Amino acid sequence: MPSLEKPLTRKRRRASSVVEGFVQLPAVKPRGRRKKDDGVVAEVLINGNGTASSSKAEVLKEEKKGKLKGEKLTNGVNGSTSHKSDKLVEIPNGVEKKSGKPKEKEKEKEREKVDELKGAQKDGKKEREKDDREKDLERNIDNVIFGDVTFKAWYPSWYPKEIIGEKALSCEGKGPGITVKELYICRRCFGYSKVLVEWVRHCRCCEREVPGTKVYSHGAEGEAGGWSVWEVDGGVETLFCQNLSLFAKLFLDNKSVFFDVSGFNYFLLVHTSPHTLETQIIGFFSKEKMSWDNNNLACILIFPPWQRKGLGALLMGVSYAIAKREGIMGGPEKPISDLGKKGYKRYWGAEIARWLLGVRDTDRKKGKGMVDVERISKETWIAPDDCLNVLREMGVVEKAGRGKGTVERVRIDKVRVKEWVAKERLGLERVVDEDGFAEGYALKEVEVEEDEEVEEEEAEE
Repeated sequence: MPSLEKPLTRKRRRASSVVEGFVQLPAVKPRGRRKKDDGVVAEVLINGNGTASSSKAEVLKEEKKGKLKGEKLTNGVNGSTSHKSDKLVEIPNGVEKKSGKPKEKEKEKEREKVDELKGAQKDGKKEREKDDREKDLERNIDNVIFGDVTFKAWYPSWYPKEIIGEKALSCEGKGPGITVKELYICRRCFGYSKVLVEWVRHCRCCEREVPGTKVYSHGAEGEAGGWSVWEVDGGVETLFCQNLSLFAKLFLDNKSVFFDVSGFNYFLLVHTSPHTLETQIIGFFSKEKMSWDNNNLACILIFPPWQRKGLGALLMGVSYAIAKREGIMGGPEKPISDLGKKGYKRYWGAEIARWLLGVRDTDRKKGKGMVDVERISKETWIAPDDCLNVLREMGVVEKAGRGKGTVERVRIDKVRVKEWVAKERLGLERVVDEDGFAEGYALKEVEVEEDEEVEEEEAEE
């Protein structure tokens, strides 16, 4: 039976082959949001002949090339286009992705992490430096037995290797820790030992009196105990001053002179018992024999059991009184320790407040006066810089311009001065009695001659 289908002509045969080729193509699915695979699919659909005209690498290469030239690319699936100048890159599956901003945010996060790491490294370095400083100041002696009193040491002191050991002396500044649990100190000569039996034997035999010369007496020594100050030449009493310096280093962090004491004079604060008349050294201050900076004090210490009794102010007052007798305007050697700063602030403040409250007002307004720093310095014998710093810390200074020449003038409110004195609980009594000094002590011959000339002139008039 003849076929009813019409024979295929040449045109119909070509069209059929195209359709069959198209139908026989395997289904190609886009893989997620990957743009490269979609580019391949688009190329196949555009060709429409059942075979890809170019490989995947060539398609990607042409696509990249078209982007660089700013050509318009047809995706084929949804007809979307993309340009190089666009910030948004269009993907065939309809998902939009930002290309620039996420990278910038990631870079910022990375920079923040790097900064955090650098900050952590700096903090770690500071902590290590702090630990090193603490190790440098690590104590090598734990307890001190001074006569019948026991107390702890604050800082290391470099006693001989027979006491603290050879390891402590060869550690190059970093202490090995506690090497001596108890150090016994003679309360008369400041001799030392770490063996109890030897120390007891020494104390029974030691009859050392207070060395040097008495230069100041404070109060009656027969009533409620008296205080006195003795001057000791480091070049004469060398061993005593060396032992005293080693003992003082246990409580001072900035003292460095232990053995070369010949260039210093030591002023000992001595207490005399009203019942037994026994003497006890409870503090001292040292002073250079020749100071190019006009320092009236090198270091000062009240032994820990006798601190917080106002005795430090007594030694400070004696040092300023001696400097005034010598005609030298100065102050303590700097830098001053933290404990010394507190003591000097109270002493300077009390001296300045007492003079300010006693000076006659020069302003019509009640309770206020007009003075200059130079005048305050001459009256109290405190250096001008120290005067100005203390007045500022007291909060009683008001700027009043300059006087004659370059003299800086300030306005002082007496009401504020009284409030500050009450707040700090200071006494305004004189710390040092000028009559307590030995006759003629530390007075220059030039000053004595000048005083005699003034008296003669007054007598002639």
